[in-house]
Amino acid sequence: MGVLSTGHLRYHPSSAASELLAQWKRVVLEFVVDGETRKPRAVRLTPTTAGLFSYKVRLYGGQRPWVDIPTSTVGWAARSDPRAVEETISPSEIVVSIPFEFRP
Repeated sequence: MGVLSTGHLRYHPSSAASELLAQWKRVVLEFVVDGETRKPRAVRLTPTTAGLFSYKVRLYGGQRPWVDIPTSTVGWAARSDPRAVEETISPSEIVVSIPFEFRP
C-alpha cells in the first residue's frame, strides 16, 4: 500500500486478494477506526450491490488490480514509502491493515 500526494491510499493486493478483487469490479469501502485514538487501522472492501456508492477496481492489461482509497472522512495519511499490509480474505470481503499514521 502506498500514500499518494493527495493523502489518499493506493492498495495493491496480494495474489490471493487480486483474484477476488478482479472479480468484483467495484467495491464499497468502510474504515475500521480505533475506538481510543479515532485513527483508521484497517479498511474493509466488499463487492458493491445496486444503489450503493462504490469505487472502481482498476485493472490494466494483465496486471494485478488496484484501488485508490480516499481518506478525507478519516484524515490524511502522512507521506511515507510504500509498505506491506496484512490482509484477511474471505469470499465476501477483504480487510486490509493500514500501516500509516494519519493527521486530521
